[in-house]
Amino acid sequence: MFSKLVLILPSRNTTQFADIVFDGTFKDCSFDNCGFTRLTFQNATLTDTFFKGRSLKRIRFIDCQADKMTYAFLKNGKADMTGITLCPAPGGA
Repeated sequence: MFSKLVLILPSRNTTQFADIVFDGTFKDCSFDNCGFTRLTFQNATLTDTFFKGRSLKRIRFIDCQADKMTYAFLKNGKADMTGITLCPAPGGA
């Protein structure tokens, strides 16, 4: 599980996440000003996770779940939402 993972890079930084597959649970994480090339989240659960990058369209999601906030960040960032579903609400409500 990744918890409190914070990746903050200057806006002119050329650091890229390339050819990586992440799985597991991401909670309270921040991917800020990162470049994404062939980055995949597979069988991952994303809660309270913030994405801000040059192109979220390049991230691939396979069988992932996200809470409402994370889902909204990704959708507003024009990520491909095909492989993401909303996590069930706490308490089943």
